[in-house]
Amino acid sequence: MRRGERIVQQFVNQQFPKGTLAPDERVGKMVSICDEYRRTPTFPLFLQGEDWPHCCGDFCEYLGFPESYERSIQLGREMQCWEGDFEELYGDMTLEPESLHEVCIFRCLTCDGRMFTWQCT
Repeated sequence: MRRGERIVQQFVNQQFPKGTLAPDERVGKMVSICDEYRRTPTFPLFLQGEDWPHCCGDFCEYLGFPESYERSIQLGREMQCWEGDFEELYGDMTLEPESLHEVCIFRCLTCDGRMFTWQCT
């Protein structure tokens, strides 16, 4: 089993504990998630870690980068940081990246929750 397949299997096991899906449904869910992941557009930087933001049992939609540095600063106060509590992680830092492409915005397709990830260097 390849690394990516293990990650998807772990995700499915986390979202759907044993006994909640029949074996063929579990495999179908994993195939569906892999297909969706392959269709997701790439972006210049990579997510640090092995996971794509997810919520409500599914991957989140990638929305892009903040349109300005002013908007980037607001994200730290308005949206959930995927990596955890923003203030706990970064203290009193503001979300002022070297490049706007370091900040990626995501949306949950189920609950419409918004989150961001900051790939600070």
